[in-house]
Amino acid sequence: MNKLSKYNFFVENSKNTILYNAASDQRIAVLPQLADLVNDNKDNIDKLQEIHPDFYKELVGRGFIVGEDIDETAEVVRRWREIEASPKSYSITILPTLDCNCRCWYCYEEHNAGTNMKPETVELVKKHIALKLSSPEMQYFHLGFFGGEPLMGFNNVVMPLLSYSKQRCEEKGIKFDAHFTTNATLLTDKMIADMKSLEVPISFQITLDGNREAHDSVRCTRFGKPTFDTIVTNIHKLLTNNFKVSLRVNYTNENIDTTSDIVDEFKDLTEKEKSFFNVDFQQVWQDAKNNRVRSGAHKDKVVTNFQKQKLYVQPFTSRLIRCYADCENKIVINYNGDIYKCTARDFTPENREGVLCEDGHIEYNDKYRYRMRIKHTNKVCLACNIYPLCKGACTQKEMDTPNRDYCLSGYDEKRKEEVVWKHLYAS
Repeated sequence: MNKLSKYNFFVENSKNTILYNAASDQRIAVLPQLADLVNDNKDNIDKLQEIHPDFYKELVGRGFIVGEDIDETAEVVRRWREIEASPKSYSITILPTLDCNCRCWYCYEEHNAGTNMKPETVELVKKHIALKLSSPEMQYFHLGFFGGEPLMGFNNVVMPLLSYSKQRCEEKGIKFDAHFTTNATLLTDKMIADMKSLEVPISFQITLDGNREAHDSVRCTRFGKPTFDTIVTNIHKLLTNNFKVSLRVNYTNENIDTTSDIVDEFKDLTEKEKSFFNVDFQQVWQDAKNNRVRSGAHKDKVVTNFQKQKLYVQPFTSRLIRCYADCENKIVINYNGDIYKCTARDFTPENREGVLCEDGHIEYNDKYRYRMRIKHTNKVCLACNIYPLCKGACTQKEMDTPNRDYCLSGYDEKRKEEVVWKHLYAS
């Protein structure tokens, strides 16, 4: 006996019906008559095998029809857990410092001066890297740099760890890449040359807050120096040297119109440079409650301006990849050796989830164990038909919410349908 998957959706358009399954991410465009055939036999779907055997076989093969005894939610969770704890990959995000040369109004960090990773901590990080890379199952290692402003620790932290990781990965035949989340104002030609000499895939996320006037009104250095031109110049230098750059455009209801002007700074990129460049529009989180956006139709108009210049704009994507904080094989190491999982919370002793030990191992605490224990346990999420797309709230939000018997994402049925529509449109 078989049954229709709980994750099936019927999405109508002007010509036909799209059958979509959120668990398998499969879709089939069918005539309305076939969609009606599925609906008419939903309580005894095996009858469809007699009526239209080829169509029935296709639905089974793509996960629209599953065995009566299959626990689909358990299978989805099982696959996620395998990915989240996979011994084949490992990712470390390093915070060389919590200090920063800028003072952006929306930043949640305090930028404490003197919070720099010491040489002995760098050596502990190396020990941890060596320990992880010694696993015969390891195939991929990722090193990220966050902060604070990570380029403040470029010579003493960043380059030593990049060089060491490259050497060890080459010895072990492990794929290696790196990423920076940076304001790019401290980037120099020598830094670019040093990173390029490693011959390692390195990417950057760099932010602009509107056009020159709007950006410089909110993104100055601690001494009040404007940063727009410096950032744009350094993005061009990175692209010229074949580094991938994701330009994050931070928008609010106040600056959304000005973001159109940013396209003028990059419209003359070569085709090769464009291949290394993408644009990602993100509403500033403090402004997200202000939903009169201007960020609807206005944002679409702005995006179109970028696309006209053949600049790639990242589309809406549902969370098909779980948050890094939910994964056992992804960690954050603070400048002092404290271990965290989430980069969107203050790096205080109260929030840490472990410490880096002298031999390179991590000693996790009860906060970490609680995080891992509550994963995939929200009953509302487990019963939801868009769970494979949404994956529910991240573990950090789960930890921050004692009463979890409701949708932490705030989705009603209409919003769920929108998630499915946007996912189909984006993919």
